[in-house]
Parts: sequence; C-alpha cells; structure tokens
Amino acid sequence: MNGDDNMEVSSLSELYNSLRPAFKVKLRLLREKNINYIKQEDIWQYLYETKWLNIRRLTISEIVSSILHCDEMQIDLFLKEKLMNNERNLYFRGKRE
Repeated sequence: MNGDDNMEVSSLSELYNSLRPAFKVKLRLLREKNINYIKQEDIWQYLYETKWLNIRRLTISEIVSSILHCDEMQIDLFLKEKLMNNERNLYFRGKRE
C-alpha cells in the first residue's frame, strides 16, 4: 500500500500503527452510538478483507476516509459471519464434550 505522495509504507504492521489515530476517532464515534463491542481490530479486519485487499496504491487519506466512514452495521454483519464460521464447543467442568 502506498501512502500520500511521499509516504511509502513498508509493512502492514507499520500501516496499522500509523492509522491508530483514525481508529481512535472511529471508535469514539461508535461509543457515542453505544456500540461498544466493535474493536479496532474488527474495523481493520473488515476493511482489509472487504475493501482494501484487492486495491493497489491506496493513499493514506483514502484509507483514513474508509475507516471514518465505514458502516457499523456492515462491520456487525461481518463479525457475525465470522462467528458463524467458527466451531463452537461446550465445556463442562473443564472437559470438552
């Protein structure tokens, strides 16, 4: 992924860390709507898998805009789908049944 005109990002980890302020703003907006269960990692995973993965040369401003404007209901559906695809186990007294 490419940054603005002169900022090149060398790893996803570096990109993720540089976006922390945008995530904080989005999380604050979600908290104002009493949406407390969506985390920074959920927003990242949703956008990465559904929006950014197949796009080349995203600018930092495009990425920040997508963070700030992503639809919380779409993130909610994404998370529910992830939950449905995970195996669920019952545990009784420390043993799996």
